[in-house]
Amino acid sequence: MNYSISLMMAQAQCESCSMLLEKPYIRCAQCLAPCVELCLCCFSGGFEQNSHKSDHLYEVIVSLFLLHALHKLVMLLYGASDPVYI
Repeated sequence: MNYSISLMMAQAQCESCSMLLEKPYIRCAQCLAPCVELCLCCFSGGFEQNSHKSDHLYEVIVSLFLLHALHKLVMLLYGASDPVYI
């Protein structure tokens, strides 16, 4: 018998507009249950709902690839061979 198991990870949706979230996106650091995750557009618009307020602390969720690409861009812009901290 052959068994195949397929695991699918549910992709998070923006709490405000329900768009599927792609990195980078914002996660509220204060609203833990339920977790409030927002696309950049809704975050920048100051989304608030129930106990979630726009002045809460937040986390920016990014991919490692994006961080690497940004680092290379900064290095190119500043012509530096050593890390540049901005």
